[in-house]
Amino acid sequence: MGCPPGGILVRTEACGLCSGELMTWYLDRKAPHVIGHEVAGVVIESQDERFPVGCRVAPHHHAPCGQCAACQRGAHVHCPTWKATRLDPGGMATHFAVSAANLADTHRVDDLDPRDAALVEPLACVAKQLRRMHYQEGEPLAVIGLGAWA
Repeated sequence: MGCPPGGILVRTEACGLCSGELMTWYLDRKAPHVIGHEVAGVVIESQDERFPVGCRVAPHHHAPCGQCAACQRGAHVHCPTWKATRLDPGGMATHFAVSAANLADTHRVDDLDPRDAALVEPLACVAKQLRRMHYQEGEPLAVIGLGAWA
């Protein structure tokens, strides 16, 4: 496996599994893809100066285009670019590639423990739901499993 054009190659340090990744319908649709998209690792090859070799990253597993009708209405998971991008092969592998398209939503996490850095994606899911709920600071809140309730 090599570094994708304009992208990075990462050595996996920590990877979580989303409960959705363990559902039969998801596994059947993704097979034979390696699962694991809650991931953090160290860059071992880079074609992007923002992510030099040796830095730790937490990439997002998909990247929306931001321009199509689906993106404009906030439905990024329906974006054709979102559907076409992914980590290759996945975070449960020893190494994975992050395409140039995915780097817009890849974050340097040099100061985080790899296990904590792998939680960036699930934390982002909670933050997204809080925005959708128009949550206001001080309102009661509990985060349970797959989502947030206010």
